[in-house]
Amino acid sequence: MSANSLTEELRALTLTSLGDPGASGVVLAKRPDKGGTLGRRIELYANLYKIEFRKSASIAHYDVNIVAVKDGPAKAGTGINRETSIAVWDALVASNPDGLGQQLKSAAFDNQKNAFCLGNLAFANGVKVFRVSLEAETAERPPRLFDVKLQLAQVI
Repeated sequence: MSANSLTEELRALTLTSLGDPGASGVVLAKRPDKGGTLGRRIELYANLYKIEFRKSASIAHYDVNIVAVKDGPAKAGTGINRETSIAVWDALVASNPDGLGQQLKSAAFDNQKNAFCLGNLAFANGVKVFRVSLEAETAERPPRLFDVKLQLAQVI
């Protein structure tokens, strides 16, 4: 793709409403000074990718809740850190629960509370809780257990 055709494509970029796919779209905000003339000219690179989906494709958004399974009552303010969240998600994918390992592996997980999958996961009522075990870090400590709750939030 040449730089000129990319420039033309970016100039023609419009934002369309998901609620009304028949609309012509809303032109992105333009600068009031027609692009600016003050200051030093710079080159700007951005991570832009053109994504096309088949019309039949749907993306399912799931709320993810990871909770440590403890013997006693949980301490106030203790949550799952990012590193542990990633390890728990990886262990969930590796365990291939209900044959969903490949679908979970290709899901986009934000390492916190959201996962996006191509198509729905086969859950009754859109909710499923999985028990995940992380190996013990030392011989003195037992493996850590977590409950991972996936709940369908919406289909896009």
